[in-house]
Parts: sequence; structure tokens; C-alpha cells
Amino acid sequence: MRTRVTVLLLSGLVLAASACGSSSTNTGSPAPSAAPTTAAVTKAAFVEQANAICKQMSEKSKEIAASYPGGKPSNDAEAVEMLNKGLDVTAEAVTKIKALPQPTEDSAALTTAYADIDAAIAAGRQMGTALSSGDTAQAQAFSTELDAAQKKANASANAYGLTECGKS
Repeated sequence: MRTRVTVLLLSGLVLAASACGSSSTNTGSPAPSAAPTTAAVTKAAFVEQANAICKQMSEKSKEIAASYPGGKPSNDAEAVEMLNKGLDVTAEAVTKIKALPQPTEDSAALTTAYADIDAAIAAGRQMGTALSSGDTAQAQAFSTELDAAQKKANASANAYGLTECGKS
């Protein structure tokens, strides 16, 4: 029964998690965010580069899902593994995006988007920790938190023009 709940929680989660991102490492808690790089760059150039990074992230996430029969984990251990792989791919993408020169006039909007993304990743890491410890009720609570944070992160990304990053 627990595995069934876990599989339901994670159905499509890797692809959903790839819609947003965060900082790196698989520690169970969010890593500190790298400071975004600011330089003279147009919003259009930044958006183009960031969306290209997010497209690569989405492709990697699809590969992760495809590595499991039916695209879904079959037990709790696989569920945690799949979740962490998806979060790691997302973290890598966001680290790359933060390293891009960013339009200085959009600093506030990007700071908000990164904060929203970090909240989603934190919820995902906490969900993985709960699943690892066998606490299905807590995992469900973090899944709900992750869903809300992901929607907020996607909305921030889409509002800025990061449409590839804001897909879910």
C-alpha cells in the first residue's frame, strides 16, 4: 500500500520538478543559492539562453523517467531515487541560469523567481527525506507543498518570459 501511495505521489514528478529549479546537491535540504551574475545583457538574450538550458533540463528529466518501467518507480527506494535525480537535474540547470549574465533592470523579478524555485526544491528534498524514512503522511504533505511551490515558481518563470522553464 505504501509503495502504491508513493508511486501516485511521484507520478510525473520528475517532469514537474524539471519545470523549475534550485541550487545543487542532494542533501535533503536546499543548498545556498549562488548569487546571480549581473552584466549588461538584454532580457531577450537572457531569456533565450535560460530557455535553452531549461529545454536541456526537460530532456534529461524525460530520460530519467524513461529509465523506469512505465516511467514510474515501482517501490519507495526507486521513488526517492527518481525524485532526487530530477531535483539534481533541476539544480544543475538553475546553477547554469544563475551563472548567465542577467539584466540588471530585472533583478527584483529574477530574485523573486529564484526564491520561488528554491521553495519548490526545498519541498521536494523534504518529500524525499520523508519517503526515505517511510513517513508517507509527511511525504504527502510535502507533495502538496511542492505542488503549490511549483505552481508559484512556474508562474514567476512564465511571467518573466522563461516559458520553457515554466512548463509543468
